[in-house]
Amino acid sequence: MARLYPLVHCLDVRRGILFDTTALLELFKYESANGAPSPLLLGIQPERRYTSIINMFEFICNQPREVVRNRRIWLHDSNIQPLPLTRDVSITFVSLLRETVGCHLRNDLLIAATAKREVLAVASRDNAFKDIEGILCVAEFAPPP
Repeated sequence: MARLYPLVHCLDVRRGILFDTTALLELFKYESANGAPSPLLLGIQPERRYTSIINMFEFICNQPREVVRNRRIWLHDSNIQPLPLTRDVSITFVSLLRETVGCHLRNDLLIAATAKREVLAVASRDNAFKDIEGILCVAEFAPPP
């Protein structure tokens, strides 16, 4: 089972934070609405901010050209580093598969594998990570009960 901990604890025990698509959207919308970065983002040192290339794709897919441009600039300016899918991530992904796995979990399992391999906590509004063993989730981003 995933463990839910406050951001400060996650930063103490993990190398950084991996933002999934829901977290990226929330942070982007916050900054767009308020003209300044979210306090949650500011609480994470720039060199410890990550996302998977899968999340980056989901963050920009099916958007008009101008939205894609703005979101790419925001990712760059926010120092959110995209992490590639590597051979090690693939091996970790296979280790997460159970007897029955829903196809809809493919992306979330790849993101979880990236987080495990890179020793990162996951920031997500999605419930998909709650049942993945060994994943540490950031409480401030957890979906409401």
